Amino acid sequence: WIDHALDVAVRLSSYVSTQRDEDERDLMEAAILHAVLEDTTVTPEQIEAATNARVRLWVETITEPKAIPPKDQWLVKQRMYAAVPAYPDLLLIKLADRISAVTECWKKRDCRLFEYYAEQIAFEAVMGSLLNRAPVGWVGTATTRAFLQEYRDLFTSSPSPRSSG
Repeated sequence: WIDHALDVAVRLSSYVSTQRDEDERDLMEAAILHAVLEDTTVTPEQIEAATNARVRLWVETITEPKAIPPKDQWLVKQRMYAAVPAYPDLLLIKLADRISAVTECWKKRDCRLFEYYAEQIAFEAVMGSLLNRAPVGWVGTATTRAFLQEYRDLFTSSPSPRSSG
């Protein structure tokens, strides 16, 4: 999981400036820790103790619950995404996360690629809607648009998962 977390952080590093203010530090910490609750035994309390309350809140907001029945997965994800507008920078983490995961699936020809492929249009629609609700003048707008295009390009420039075989 650490390689994925670091890949997400590297993708976000082009967004944060070299002046490391508190918001940017928290964003990078949340990016690195975004999957720790899903993939380890670390607790939200431990995240807060190691960082701060905002990083904990952001990580909890974008964490997908463990052991979701397949039929409920997209509904649960939509509920999670609905919480994102309160924290627009989380759009960047979710998009960087998805780009990283899909890219890795293409490399490994991972069967999860079918799930991402099936969710592509709905995911883009949700992310586009969230972007439209971001505050006017939000500094992440251009980066989010670029990430959305990069995500689309993953599906239009690569063969369909059905032909990978």
